[in-house]
This record gives sequence, C-alpha cells and structure tokens, in this order.
Amino acid sequence: MGIRKTPRLLAGVSAIAILGAAGCGESPEAETGTAPQSQSGQSGAESAPESGSPSDGAAEAAPNYAMAGEGEGEGAGGNSGGEFGIDPEAAANDPVIYLTALEVMRAHYVAGLAALEAGERSAGAAMFAHPISEIYVDLEPVIEERGVESFIDTLNAASVAPYEGASDSEIEARVNDVLAALDRAEAAAPASDDMVEVHARVLADLIERAALQYEFARREPAAGEAYLDGYGFAHTAAQWADAHMAEIEGEHGEFAEGARTALERLLAVFETPVPPESYAYTADEVVEASNAVQSALSRL
Repeated sequence: MGIRKTPRLLAGVSAIAILGAAGCGESPEAETGTAPQSQSGQSGAESAPESGSPSDGAAEAAPNYAMAGEGEGEGAGGNSGGEFGIDPEAAANDPVIYLTALEVMRAHYVAGLAALEAGERSAGAAMFAHPISEIYVDLEPVIEERGVESFIDTLNAASVAPYEGASDSEIEARVNDVLAALDRAEAAAPASDDMVEVHARVLADLIERAALQYEFARREPAAGEAYLDGYGFAHTAAQWADAHMAEIEGEHGEFAEGARTALERLLAVFETPVPPESYAYTADEVVEASNAVQSALSRL
C-alpha cells in the first residue's frame, strides 16, 4: 500500500507551505534532524509482525541512526510508507501496530501543544504537520474500513492553524479535535484475545521510541527536533500508562515494574519540550531502562 496523497491532503500540505512562507518565513519542514530507529520490528525498518498477532519481542540489533527524517512523506517503512516502519497493511489486522500508529500520531500533537505553550510556535507547527504525510495518508483506508469516518480535514485544519493567524487557544481547540478523532479511531481497533498484552506492547514501543530519541538528541544536540519528538513519545507513553498500567500490572508485574522505572527516567529528562541545560539521567541510563522493558516484553 503506497502513500496515497488525496486531493484534500495535497491542498492541506500546499497550504502549509504557502502560509508558512508568508507568515513565518519558514515551512514546518524547516527544522532538521533524523529519527533514530527502534529496535523492535514494528518500530524500525525491519519486517512488520505477522498480521493478526501481537508484535514479536525486541531484537538484539543496535540502533541505526541513519534512517530518514520526518516530513519527507516517507519514513523507514520502505514501500509501505509510514513513519518508523509502521506498516498500514499489517495495521489492518494487528491491534498493536494499529494502536501504535495512532499513538505515534498523538505524540506529535502532544509535543506540538507543549512547544506552542513554551513559545516555540514554529516547532509546534512542524509537529502538527508531520503525522499527515508520515502516517495518516497510508492509514486512512484502514481506519475507514474499521468504520471510522476520515478526519483528514481535521488534521489539515490543525496543521495550517499556526500560519492562519489563529490564536493559541484556537490552535489548541483544533488539536483537541484531532485528539478526539484519534480516540474514535482507537475505539475501533482490531480485536485481540489478549488486549492486556496488546496494551503492554504499545507502551513498550512508545517507551523505546522516547529513549532512542533522547539518546540521539544527546549525541546530536543540533538535531533539536529529536528532543521534541522524544518529549511527545514520553508524555504519550505516560498517558497510555495512566490508562492501562493497572491491568498490565495485574498480569505482567515484572514488565510493569520496568515500565514504571523507564517512564520515571523519561519524564525526568523530558520535563519540558525545550532541551534543558542539564539532565537528570544519562542517555545510557535511559536506554538501559528501555532495554529492560523490551527484555521483559520478550517474556510475556
């Protein structure tokens, strides 16, 4: 399933570029930085898991920092499109991939709102634009097949808002519409015999993404977008944990303990959407906690 750029999407993307040039002198894609590759199969460029079953545990491969950056219309998923290797064809039947795709989208809006509140309007605008071409365009047919109405217009409205002279409150309202649409799409996720494990795997994926972005941001400070991406993943993982940790802990105590430790470290280093002058944990300490989560995941 290649990237399907509908007329409405192209109109939205064109509007971003035109309004960005006129309003800010900078398009949402102006910030650079590459996204590190996750170790798990669904998160990186490796093959996606078999459809209809939860994703496999983490592989032992080292992170690859040479993957494509965001905003180019195609991530590390090869011909399937999708950011960080999210395969829309697999998402049609695999609830882990389906929910992860939507939560990765959510992370961008969480990060974008935080950047906006911190006065980083351009960085926030970029976060609102990326999920459209990187994830949603390929995922839209899957979402519609699940009985959820397309929300491309809602996404476009949020992405162009910073360049239309919208106030912060107006932008926040449009982003909240996106978040509500993501909630509706998640409610229609494919079923699994073990949704607790599904929720654990989505949490582990978000934790891993945040940890790898943090490691990359520390190694390449000039790639400021990596830090903001990591902020979004970390805080979205925390939200996911708030919703699902009790059930996960009831069945997978070791995993839950490791996830709590990883989240504690991630939230400490991603306390704000702007890189701080000093950090509570080293990159090694954060990645080590994430690796412990992946190890526990492999034993579920």
